[in-house]
Amino acid sequence: MEKIIITIPAYNEEKRISPTLEQYYKFLKSKLKGDFEMIIVVNNCKDNTMDVAQKFAKDKAEIGIIHISGYTGKGGAVMIGFEKAKGDYLGFTDADGSTLPEEFFKLYENKKDFDGIIASRHILGAKIYPRRTPKQEISSWIFNKIVRILF
Repeated sequence: MEKIIITIPAYNEEKRISPTLEQYYKFLKSKLKGDFEMIIVVNNCKDNTMDVAQKFAKDKAEIGIIHISGYTGKGGAVMIGFEKAKGDYLGFTDADGSTLPEEFFKLYENKKDFDGIIASRHILGAKIYPRRTPKQEISSWIFNKIVRILF
């Protein structure tokens, strides 16, 4: 059986990470038995994210925790998780539960012979639940335009 590793970068996520960890763990345990690992990368948090992660990981061999003492950003945290991962397939998801485990797993199920698969909210046919508010859509659009202009 192939092993899936999911990295979950976490920066000040004490209030949002527990449901995500529970959903992913329960789903992956039922689908893959022990052929998965979740790596929680606690990224220089100022809150109790580390305590929440440690409490969740207790007595679960499939859960690993990496503590980063200096802020690396989301991308840096994901890369550190990937560097520690030992498995056949690597992926990451956000600590806020924005992607359901069932949807994440569809990437694995549709991997075919591809070297990588990337999910996007902005491709034709993407289904986003819950829908973002008009205010969120506008602010995201403005932010993306500013980033493209500057960089």
